[in-house]
Amino acid sequence: MTNTRVLIRSFNLLEEDAHIVTRPSRSGTIDTLRKFPGLAPRSKRLFGLAIGYETPENFTRTSNFLVTCFSLLSSVSPASFSEAIENPSKADSVDQLKHSIEEGKLEVLNEKTPKPIVVALMARFFDELPEPIIPPHLSSYLVSVLGCEGHYRNSVFWLLLHQLPSQSFSILRQIITFLQKLKTEIWGEIFERGLIGNRVGPERCSLMKSLVTDWETFENWVESGIKYEISDRNMVVVQASLDKLFERFSDRIYHYIEPEFAEAFLLTHSYFISTNDLVTRLFNLLETPSNNNNNSQQHTARKMRILNELNKWAQLYPEELQSSPTTADALLDRVRKVLSSGLISDEEETALVLLQNLLLELLNRNRTSSGSNQTDSNQELASLQKAAASLSPREAIVSPEFPSQAGLTTLSVPYSYNSLPRISGRSTPVLHSIPSFFDILSINPRLIAEQLSVIDHDLLQRIKIGEVLNKNYMEPEKCPSFMEMVSRFNHWSMFVPTEILKQSSSIARAELISHFIKIARESREVRNFNATYAIVGGLANTAITRLRNTWERVSKRSMGRLDELLGLFDMSFNFKNYREALHRSQPPIVPYIGIISKDLASVEDSLESYVTTPDSGNLINFAKMRRLYKLLFHILQSRRSQYSYQLNEVGIFLRDAKVMSEQEVYMASYSLEKSRNTT
Repeated sequence: MTNTRVLIRSFNLLEEDAHIVTRPSRSGTIDTLRKFPGLAPRSKRLFGLAIGYETPENFTRTSNFLVTCFSLLSSVSPASFSEAIENPSKADSVDQLKHSIEEGKLEVLNEKTPKPIVVALMARFFDELPEPIIPPHLSSYLVSVLGCEGHYRNSVFWLLLHQLPSQSFSILRQIITFLQKLKTEIWGEIFERGLIGNRVGPERCSLMKSLVTDWETFENWVESGIKYEISDRNMVVVQASLDKLFERFSDRIYHYIEPEFAEAFLLTHSYFISTNDLVTRLFNLLETPSNNNNNSQQHTARKMRILNELNKWAQLYPEELQSSPTTADALLDRVRKVLSSGLISDEEETALVLLQNLLLELLNRNRTSSGSNQTDSNQELASLQKAAASLSPREAIVSPEFPSQAGLTTLSVPYSYNSLPRISGRSTPVLHSIPSFFDILSINPRLIAEQLSVIDHDLLQRIKIGEVLNKNYMEPEKCPSFMEMVSRFNHWSMFVPTEILKQSSSIARAELISHFIKIARESREVRNFNATYAIVGGLANTAITRLRNTWERVSKRSMGRLDELLGLFDMSFNFKNYREALHRSQPPIVPYIGIISKDLASVEDSLESYVTTPDSGNLINFAKMRRLYKLLFHILQSRRSQYSYQLNEVGIFLRDAKVMSEQEVYMASYSLEKSRNTT
């Protein structure tokens, strides 16, 4: 199938009631983004090319058409060219020539073609483009830096022009080269409209002049102390000095290119700067005017960006400031100082007051945290017993499909279900009889899955980002909340065999296995991959898989569902199936906690935090920081979303249920089925 792209343009086709924008990628595919209002590119025949379907052949034909036009017009004097623009040729002649070109007859354009008709034909080409080659939003950003100092202006022009798809950039270069050879400042509507459009306003002439006169500077600009690469269709920072990272952090234009940069910067700052120094430098940026901003409005916008990011940081990652009260106090003093200065706008005052309130709340929380009380366990137990006593035997029941013995004796025994990898961590052993206030079979699998999700999501939200960065997850004392979730995963995986092995008959055990398969499916439906994996892992425990008589009584339908779940967590191709399912899921989500630590270890071991370059010395490896940020995305996302369920008595029972140790479940399994013939 031919990949599709937008022909010679990287822009949004704006239209009423449209909310999706497609932007072309350098890799040859169209990616649907939700950054700007717009819609998918329309298909429109233009000079024999399908606008909206960019292929190498189409690009070559478009390029050849423009090169032919430019070649024919290269000997035309500026005055004659301007006259041709102002006095277009007859429409009939242009239409006839255009029709021939659309039939693939480019040779009709030759030295015998009147130059005014060539000009008119080229004007028709640009006039029929739905949007200019440089998208309106990029043109607006370019115009906004025309009055800035040279270094910053050149840097922005280089960065934004390289946001264009490679083929659009190549055609833009052809047009600029032709205009340079023309040696005239009479650009005419033909090129202004085709390159930057009419939406930019009166500054478009200045932008055109800057593009033509300084093109070589923009195209070949090299900025020291920072390196970029193309990622997700954008030019993003991969290596940079600390000063350059702070520049990009406060730059509103770079925020457009990579909206996640600021959050990734704040999230991973511990790799290259302390929290105290980070706060100090950010406030220094607030108080120091930038040479890159040519008016007070832009300077205010820059300060607001920094304040908004600080507010978001204090809201989403309060542990950074909670763990450093001295830093929080110092930041609060700086906020109060700026507020009392009276030299701020209303917008800045609002943002600073919000930050002040967040800091006061954090500091107050630190002072009162030692006096916080946990719910009394005896009260929970009493509530649990009361709920169990009042639960109707048939309340919330989903009758499990219980197969008859007939026809099931030929089922293969699932010895292929090898034990899934477990997370290292201790589960709670029990050496005495296990009380049960609830009959698991009497509880709707969906209700159990919801309660598992409430518990797991709460634990996920408690994990502090610092617990999983800098390899802290390898030292239990540095990651208590992370280890608590690991322990909970192991608890769920041992809860499954514990409950199954409490049943004295193989029929009852088979019924419970089917019930747990339903619970795992429901957990998958509510996007709790952690509990799903734990339940499947519990069913794959050796103490359960060896129960041949039990498995022979599990229905074909349940076995098929188990196969699907095992396929979801197939370890082939680095858990490809699981990762794709996770990527397609909408929040709230609970990811499998074991994959998070595995992926983090892979990044930490394969990428250094600093890289040495021959021209700029040691630079911060921001490609690593971006990878870490993306790996932690689902933990970050959990802080912005919640399940609608509330913890109830069933959840308390599941959370506090006693489970056997590995040795105990195996001994219980052996006592129930010593051999295949045991029933």
